[in-house]
Amino acid sequence: MDLLPSAEFTYNNQAYKEIKESPFYLKYGKYPRAGPILVKESLQRDLNDLTYKRYEALEQAKAALTLVVKRMKL
Repeated sequence: MDLLPSAEFTYNNQAYKEIKESPFYLKYGKYPRAGPILVKESLQRDLNDLTYKRYEALEQAKAALTLVVKRMKL
């Protein structure tokens, strides 16, 4: 039984304490699905909204990491 894909999914979907988001969300701007999709999502998402949310999450992550670096220098 190969558990590596499950471990990778769990690692990439876990929100980090410092940046408050998961690597998957920061990269793709959405949260991954763990199982089958039972309800169809609208295929016409508002791309501007998705892009803005991703941009905001990345900016917050950068700010959080900058604070962590400053704390480590003390």
